[in-house]
Amino acid sequence: MWNIKIADKFIIEKVLSSVDSRLFDASYVTLDTFLNHDLLKLYVAEREDELRLISYKERPDGFGRDARILFKKGLDDTDLIKSIDEFLQPGYIAYNCLLEKSENGARVVANDELIIDLATIANLISPRIQKEYRRAQQAHPNLKTKLYDSSDIPAVKEFLEKWKSDVISKKAYAHIDNDLYYLNNYAHTEVSIGLLVFEANKVVGISFLLIQDRGFCISVINKVLRGYHELGTYLYVEKSRYMLSRGFKKSNVGGINNDFKRKFDLNGEYIKLYAEEVFHTEKFIVSDKGLSSLMR
Repeated sequence: MWNIKIADKFIIEKVLSSVDSRLFDASYVTLDTFLNHDLLKLYVAEREDELRLISYKERPDGFGRDARILFKKGLDDTDLIKSIDEFLQPGYIAYNCLLEKSENGARVVANDELIIDLATIANLISPRIQKEYRRAQQAHPNLKTKLYDSSDIPAVKEFLEKWKSDVISKKAYAHIDNDLYYLNNYAHTEVSIGLLVFEANKVVGISFLLIQDRGFCISVINKVLRGYHELGTYLYVEKSRYMLSRGFKKSNVGGINNDFKRKFDLNGEYIKLYAEEVFHTEKFIVSDKGLSSLMR
């Protein structure tokens, strides 16, 4: 049987050492930021020299719990599923972030993560990117970009509250908990690089990236205020130029959940990730979107 316990940083990094480092979740920081606080916890299942990382969520309304086994699926994980069932008693179990599709007939969905080519974006190779970047410059000629440092925390927090208020005013769902968690725990560390876009003395856009190995980085936060048309494209270009100047060549921008990111795919690469449902109780049914929700 498998032994299941809360995963510490050492265990998480040990699991990640065997995971494709190009993935968005192939970093302790991204896992901790998005999957290891509030209602979410990271567990590890151990058996001899085998390790499995498990994301566990207890819903705020008390209706059900779900467990997601990340990155790896064994040939026969019956004992693992039984151990998870006994220890966590979830109403739902699935595999997430698999690089290979299962052929066992289970319900499987696929999502794409995009790795952009920084030189292509920085040099405005795409006519669409060039046009939107120029329009942003024309509409907002006083934009200034600077590197984030700890003295910017009050301005960034003010920006996040403004962003949240604007989104909610449009009757859309918005939360900034993950952003604040990252800001308070990792934004000031040596593995993080932040870029801020100012107009006058106001922050109007933010971007934070994580440094990975071999000229590779992960884009973890990208937000701009409403009303600043094409500023999202402007921010992508500016951060690509900075990261290129630092010797980076590629960046994972996360799961493709909207058309905005797709316009940056020229000379880029898609990584297809699969999610597979193991079982759910009669009342605990998750949609395909929910099944793949760990893929950003």
